[in-house]
Amino acid sequence: MFHCKWFDVYDKLRGIKMDEYDFVSVNRERQLKSNEPFILASQVSLAFYAIDHWNRGWHVVLKSQPQYSKEMLAVDNSNSASYES
Repeated sequence: MFHCKWFDVYDKLRGIKMDEYDFVSVNRERQLKSNEPFILASQVSLAFYAIDHWNRGWHVVLKSQPQYSKEMLAVDNSNSASYES
């Protein structure tokens, strides 16, 4: 479980924008007031925020893959035998 801050991505003018190269920028000064300050680890993605020097207060979102990540396979135990003593 992670504690997080939510950015206002609903306001397309002052909260989030996309440029002609499909880079997404967020205004980090515009945060949502939310009753959900936590998120589960299974719901997150790794991202970095680079300062946008042309637009004060804005950061470019750079999505990334963790260096040492592995896919977790779901195990189906419905066909396994049960043992009773």
